Amino acid sequence: MQLGPHDDYGQTIPPKKRRSLGSFVPAKLHTFSSALILIALVSFSGNLAFAYMSFVKQGLDPEIIPQQLGSDDAESHVPVISPSVHFKSIEKPAALTLTAQSYLVADAETGEIILEKDADKPYPMASVSKLLTAIVAREQIDSRHIATVSKNSYNTYGSEGDLSSGEKILVSDLYYPLLIESSNDAAEVLADDFGREKFMTLINQKAAALGMYSTSYEDPSGLSPLNVSTSHDLAMLGLHIYAEYPELLDITRIKEYSIYSHAWANSNVFLTYPNFLGGKNGFTNEARRSTLSFFKVFLRGSDENSKAESRPLLIVLLRSSDRDKDVSALLSFVTRNIRYESDISE
Repeated sequence: MQLGPHDDYGQTIPPKKRRSLGSFVPAKLHTFSSALILIALVSFSGNLAFAYMSFVKQGLDPEIIPQQLGSDDAESHVPVISPSVHFKSIEKPAALTLTAQSYLVADAETGEIILEKDADKPYPMASVSKLLTAIVAREQIDSRHIATVSKNSYNTYGSEGDLSSGEKILVSDLYYPLLIESSNDAAEVLADDFGREKFMTLINQKAAALGMYSTSYEDPSGLSPLNVSTSHDLAMLGLHIYAEYPELLDITRIKEYSIYSHAWANSNVFLTYPNFLGGKNGFTNEARRSTLSFFKVFLRGSDENSKAESRPLLIVLLRSSDRDKDVSALLSFVTRNIRYESDISE
């Protein structure tokens, strides 16, 4: 199957240490003497009180506060490997264990889909929404235009971007907090300064023009659970960005960008991956963790002596409990179980 040519969320998630697949550090075993039992009980009581206070705090704002979702949601299955021109599976591919409820892996240059699961089922996409927001802003707003941070934009949930009410800022500069820090304020400034209702209409029209027929936007940031899409639709968006807006991917790989009193830092854990080519993550309680990201991988042909070739792959995840582990698992699966034949005539 091939895609045709037309065919973090609120709060930024703190970076986590990259883990190899299935590497969990077991808890240390402790042997307590009778003299230490009392200390252990006191410590347990303190932890219980702390957990209760954390629960109360989360109850104050349950929609956006990040949760640590365990690996209990992980499911093991033999993935559906889509028939394509260049990509072939080995005879007995390994099982794949992921927490994502929907995913898709495709070649970013040819559009060939390699792996997919429930790729046409819509889910909330969280801050992955900001990629299409950036595209529409690029197409509709002069980058030299000076936007004003309205009160409504300033009051948007989330503090990323550190914008001030009434602040004036170049549109060209807003892409950095938007894509580096996943600033909801920056997304709202772009929409509000242009005319929010008209901007949202243009976003949904752009999605339809790209063939993203199962996608709809309620806001420019992804805070709304009504911002929904499918892995297939987001793959089409990803291919469009890769071909037409590579500068947006360049921004997502910047570790830090500073202007005047602002210093925007990128906490995307994929920046630690040497083969990361750019992309956007998202998180809300409804969406869990999502991503639209690109990675360079080296794949061998069917001949064991063949030279490995570099391919840019697009990975889309929706409703993942452990985005980092899921992406690592997909990259590992592809490199071990998929072969690339570059000399096959089309």
